[in-house]
Amino acid sequence: MGLKEIRGEVLSAASLFGPNDGLNPMRSLYRNNLVNKQEPFETGDSPEALLKILSRLLNNSTASTSPEPYWLTNQKINCHSLNAALIQFANEHTGYIHNSVTPPSVDVGSYINSVLNSENRIGITDQYTSALAISKQNILGALLINVWGSRITARNRDTRVYPDICITADTMQRWRDQIIALPCFQNQTSIDVTGDNYYFWTHCTAAYVNDFLGNRITDAVFDNGTKMMVKVRALAGKPTMSEHHEATLFGRAIGKSMAYLAKHPDTIFSED
Repeated sequence: MGLKEIRGEVLSAASLFGPNDGLNPMRSLYRNNLVNKQEPFETGDSPEALLKILSRLLNNSTASTSPEPYWLTNQKINCHSLNAALIQFANEHTGYIHNSVTPPSVDVGSYINSVLNSENRIGITDQYTSALAISKQNILGALLINVWGSRITARNRDTRVYPDICITADTMQRWRDQIIALPCFQNQTSIDVTGDNYYFWTHCTAAYVNDFLGNRITDAVFDNGTKMMVKVRALAGKPTMSEHHEATLFGRAIGKSMAYLAKHPDTIFSED
């Protein structure tokens, strides 16, 4: 782990305090690209369904729990760069992001197209199933594909990392219409469906990696990360559209469960 990666982590976190208005011409679009109401989970799409799929793959020894990126040889994930990638959009800072946390552009693009071209709206279970197939059944690789794919199409603010993935206004709107909303508490509905989606995958990935590798300090930071980010953005005069509270909780719970399954592959979920 070099100083370059640590500096990238610091720059990513520090950028939360800086101005970001006007850096992306689509900023006003996604702020207006909200929905008044979208029903949550459809039949067969739930956190439990996702965990059952992963459990079956692990029981059959077809899923890889290796922290090594499937697209690189003899390299482990750089945790400092992972934090830099998950904390903030790449376009909002100049910090270095190691290639161990950036799946190939062709794979991220394939994932995006699989969602956009689906005949039906697609929830977290099918999103992860699609990413698993692309990542050759690599658990962490699939999560990273979910993170980058969902964030690029929701905000289009990671072009520094994926300059060849073209996202238009039409793409962003189609993505919104293809994603099944996460549930909200007290019978509320999400107005920022795509934002909730990438928050879910962000916190799911962070929780999985930190639990799997035993990074307790980093896990504690991410446990309070969304709440801190909301306060920081408010103090900086650029409040978020949503607090993404439920998406964060669901993501962390599923990520930790996935880490447990990866470390205890004999765990079997009831199919009832």
